[in-house]
Amino acid sequence: MRQPIALSQYYSLELVPDTVRRPLLTSIAYFLGAEAAFLIGTLSDQIFAPFWPPNIILFCALLGARYEDWWRYVLAVLPAHIFAELQVGMDWPQLLVAFLTNCAVALLNASAIKWVLGGGPWLNTFRRALIFVVIAAGVGPAVVAFFGAYVRIYGGEQQAYYWLFWMQWYMANALGNLTLAPLFLSLISAGREDTHIIRPRLRWVEKATISIGVLISCAIAARASFYSGHTGLLPTLLYLPLLFVFWGTVRFGVRGASLALLVLTLTSIWVNLSGPTTFSASTAEDNVLALQIFLSGLAVPVLLFGAHIDGAKRKERRSRALSQMILRSNEQNQRKVAGDLHEGVCQDLVATYLRARQLFKLLPPETKSEAAAIEEDLLQAIGALRDAAYGMYPPLLVDGGLEPALRSFLHTYSERTGITVALQLSSDIGRLTSDAENVAFRIVEEALTNIEKHSISGTAQVTLSRGGASGDGLLKLRIEDPAPSTPRRTSVLSWLRSLAPSSAVSGLGTAAMAERIDTIGGRLNIYSIGGSTVVEATFPDVQSR
Repeated sequence: MRQPIALSQYYSLELVPDTVRRPLLTSIAYFLGAEAAFLIGTLSDQIFAPFWPPNIILFCALLGARYEDWWRYVLAVLPAHIFAELQVGMDWPQLLVAFLTNCAVALLNASAIKWVLGGGPWLNTFRRALIFVVIAAGVGPAVVAFFGAYVRIYGGEQQAYYWLFWMQWYMANALGNLTLAPLFLSLISAGREDTHIIRPRLRWVEKATISIGVLISCAIAARASFYSGHTGLLPTLLYLPLLFVFWGTVRFGVRGASLALLVLTLTSIWVNLSGPTTFSASTAEDNVLALQIFLSGLAVPVLLFGAHIDGAKRKERRSRALSQMILRSNEQNQRKVAGDLHEGVCQDLVATYLRARQLFKLLPPETKSEAAAIEEDLLQAIGALRDAAYGMYPPLLVDGGLEPALRSFLHTYSERTGITVALQLSSDIGRLTSDAENVAFRIVEEALTNIEKHSISGTAQVTLSRGGASGDGLLKLRIEDPAPSTPRRTSVLSWLRSLAPSSAVSGLGTAAMAERIDTIGGRLNIYSIGGSTVVEATFPDVQSR
């Protein structure tokens, strides 16, 4: 029996083929981009917009489409362009020239970048970002601007101002390709962010803080007339938004840089077109042109810096992934070798020991001392192999879980070293995944090894608990080497150092702990406070099923 189809499904875009749906969405975005440009502000009787998003929208759509489908996008945006420009009273000759130049710059930039850089991502390294800037914000709009200048001339402006119109058309497109295009392209080719266990909500709060900071500082800097009595403040106010721009760049790479630059550009243009400005040229057009040049000059190094940061983070992720792969491989090999030693070699030695005892009973009395020595050697060999197998991978960790494995290890550790270790485990911990249990056990093992080498307190404490009452779904593992009971004289400098996080435990052990905790999406923090050294590992609470 044929299933009925809901009425809403007839109107769903999912039923429309991509060759129609994507150009249609591009057309809608093109129109909304034009409306946004008119809303931000225009010059020359509401026709000339100093920031023109529609070209960038078409350019980004073409980059993500196949060459044979480009004509669909061009035809799709034609009605949107006509409708948008007719709303502001543009004549048909001027309208057609504007459409041809808009399509020309988008087609030229997209074809050149696809030919040189291929598919995305296009801004993930300094070199690729530099090529993008040269093409999309340099050569492409500069060439098409020779024809784009005629948009103003066909609107009735004088031919004598051709080079001014060339510069205005060029800067409107170059500025968009330096601010809006990188944001779109970074979202299209977005990869995994290096978030560790930072909650997404906090990252969005940080991004909102940066955007609001740019918005407010830009509005303050742009209202130069308010500080007319303090002209010496103008250079300082002009660079006030840079704090937030570089904050976004360092934290979020190209995406953060382009978002901050976009907010800065939109706010600056809107403020400069609607009231007093930072620049003091004779005309509003000269003020806007000066602002465009300033923003473009700022956007280029910031964008390249963001691309460099993204490239460095990508290399770090690859290096971390390789380290984690090696670490997992070593763990698997150790587990296999430990199993072979415990189930194979140790069992064979035990069988040999039992046979030897039976054989020793048949020996003459004068050989009893030698036989006893051989028995002792066999027992020591069996014990050494069991210790080695347990050190590689404790069987209790697999069979009983983290709690019995830790208690057994700490008991043996205290007997061997004389260091008393207190263990505190929350009653609701339960069983975790094998990876989480293994990482937690190894961190305790490594931290206590460092305590054995460097501590003079004779005590230690291991605590595993859930991460507070906020429901953040994290487990906190804390290994503390308390301060010695005898007071020590410390300088002011050493006291200040004790308050801040420091690499109190150094060497390969710390690196191994950090790599291990990173494999399960956790974070390691090692610090000293009040003379005590604390190793704190925080990782997701993933219950085994």
